[in-house]
Amino acid sequence: MCPKNGVHLNVDCDIFFFSPFSYLFDALDIHRVLLTPHWRTPHPNCNPKEYRLLFSNGLYNAGFFGANSNAVDVMDWWAENCLYSCEKASFQREYYDHTILNLMPLYF
Repeated sequence: MCPKNGVHLNVDCDIFFFSPFSYLFDALDIHRVLLTPHWRTPHPNCNPKEYRLLFSNGLYNAGFFGANSNAVDVMDWWAENCLYSCEKASFQREYYDHTILNLMPLYF
């Protein structure tokens, strides 16, 4: 499958698709950016450790990211924030570029 012009998908090597993913390109016709959540439990009593990771490792998984050509400002913002600070620092509640993505839906 050939991606559409102006569309970029970043997919880490540990992500596997179990069915065709052409819907992602269709979604990028409508949305400037696609994020995927860390699939952790939303129930603290089910698995407290996994639940707490939402707050320390970020809500979104930077291992998958989709953007279209209208998202240059979003990508610039993400890059600027990563240049400012992109480290694993649990005392500051930073986890590389994952926790920066927590802010993206608020601003874009």
